[in-house]
Amino acid sequence: MKKEYLFVTLTGIFSGFIVFLGRVLSNYGLSLFELATLPYVLSLIFLLPFLFLKKKYRIQKQHLPILVLYGILSGFLVLSQFGAVMLGAPIAIIVLLLYTQPLWTILLSRIFMKEKINKFTLIACILVLIGIVTLVNPSNKEIFKIDLGFLVALLGGVFLSIWIIMGRISSTKGSHPIATKYSEILFMIIFLAIAYPFLLLFVKSPEIVSFSLNWPIVVWGILLIFNLLTQTLGHVLFYMGLKKVPASNAGIILLLEPVGATFLAALFLKEAITINVFIGGILILIANYLVIKKGDYGEEKIIELEKGR
Repeated sequence: MKKEYLFVTLTGIFSGFIVFLGRVLSNYGLSLFELATLPYVLSLIFLLPFLFLKKKYRIQKQHLPILVLYGILSGFLVLSQFGAVMLGAPIAIIVLLLYTQPLWTILLSRIFMKEKINKFTLIACILVLIGIVTLVNPSNKEIFKIDLGFLVALLGGVFLSIWIIMGRISSTKGSHPIATKYSEILFMIIFLAIAYPFLLLFVKSPEIVSFSLNWPIVVWGILLIFNLLTQTLGHVLFYMGLKKVPASNAGIILLLEPVGATFLAALFLKEAITINVFIGGILILIANYLVIKKGDYGEEKIIELEKGR
């Protein structure tokens, strides 16, 4: 496996801890807004020393516009993901719509980055979509109930796709992974801090908008693990991988997240792994194998095969 594909694969595996640890933290009483901010603020603390060590780790002036936009986009992504929950959309439907991301990533990366779409990528995308539908097993009634929560969750899938593409753009333009991650979180937190008073005007539920730093040491320990695995380490590796891994491929590989979250929930939270979960997970793993194998085999050789040479 090429190291860049390995980096993105590790990010997908580490991302499985997002939902799992998010569930654990919510059981301790953290609100949705606390889950959307506290795990990420720690990145600013962990990465700050690197900005003083070497100049290449710092935010470069020429990269500033796209990094500011990237942080704002991340804020919208977080709000859309949790906004669907606030609007009462079923969890199964939220997961299903968020993870339509590979479809949007393939289409948008083709339009804006001129990335080639070959049969390996298309087959992997189809397997992923079938796998996600099988994994969450939503009812027909839920699927066709199109309301505001449905549309916000669908928008979250589009934002997630754009997040991947913009990460790819910043990496190919030469922004160091540490600078990219630091600026993304910095501008996201600034955006959310500005949005918070407006959110309070419309939402009064403490389960959603309460905010406190007074948590026991065990909660801060979980937040620390959450951040190190899924954000600081996971995303720095992700940006390193995006220097060579096409956005469409990265989008499919990141679908390791729901598979990992499912098995972590089964192992530690005693949630049952049903037959649909097992089959859906296998389909997603097969899709990842195709994408990673394609990366190892080389784009040029695949293009030759498709031309019948």
